[in-house]
Amino acid sequence: MKSKIAAVVVAALLGTLLAAAPAGARASGSLGPLGVPVVDAPFTGRSGQPGTFDGTLWVERFEATDGGLVLVGELMGLATFSGGDTAALEGGDVVVPVTIVEANCDAAVLAAGDATVAGFGTADLSATDVALSEGPRGVRCALGRVVAAGGATAAQAALLDQIVDANARRASGG
Repeated sequence: MKSKIAAVVVAALLGTLLAAAPAGARASGSLGPLGVPVVDAPFTGRSGQPGTFDGTLWVERFEATDGGLVLVGELMGLATFSGGDTAALEGGDVVVPVTIVEANCDAAVLAAGDATVAGFGTADLSATDVALSEGPRGVRCALGRVVAAGGATAAQAALLDQIVDANARRASGG
C-alpha cells in the first residue's frame, strides 16, 4: 500500500514539474549543451590504435531507451595515440549509456559508458562522472525521489533535461 501511495505522489509531483518545463525545450533538442571535462580517457581509434582522449563531452539531452538511460551530445577534443600521433575531434555526435549513481537534492551524478564517434573511434568514459549540482533544487529532489522509487527512465530523462536546460539558461544569462 505504501509503495502505491508513493508512486501516486511521485507521479503527481512529476506531472507538476513537467508542466512547468519551458514549452518546446525538448522539441528543439535543448536550450544548450552542458560541458563535462574528459581527461585521459582510454581511447581506441577507428583503425584499432590505442591512446587517450582529452576534451569535453557536451551534454545536449537525455533519452530513455529500451536499454536504459542515454546521454545525447557531442564529444570534442584531442586523441593522443601510443606512437605520439594526435587527432583532433571538432565535434562528433555521441549517444552514451549512463547510469544514475547518486540522485538527491544536492546533486545528480551519472556514470558514463563508452562514447563512439563514427569514423573516429571510441572513448571509454567509465571514469568520467557527469555531475549535475547546479540548477533547480526542486527538480534534483524530484529526480532523487523518482530514482529511489524505481521510476521509469523516461521520467528520469525528463528531469535530467530540465536540469541541463536550467544550466544552459543560466550560462547564457537567461
